[in-house]
Amino acid sequence: MTARETAIGLMPYLDDIYMDGLSLSPETIDRLFGIDKGEWRNEVAETELFYAQFGNRLPVSLRKQLTELRERVEKY
Repeated sequence: MTARETAIGLMPYLDDIYMDGLSLSPETIDRLFGIDKGEWRNEVAETELFYAQFGNRLPVSLRKQLTELRERVEKY
């Protein structure tokens, strides 16, 4: 299976997902697999608040990944 690069990571192409038997409209499928920039901004902000409770005990790699996610979401 191949994937496409998105602001939040790799996502499968919809044609690669077996959906026979599902009664979902194309609009519903687009919403299910869409990326809402506002929602992801909120997710980043909430994660930052969660991480803040750990102070300098939070691994640098986690903070770096969150920073990179924020940057990708803003560019998206």
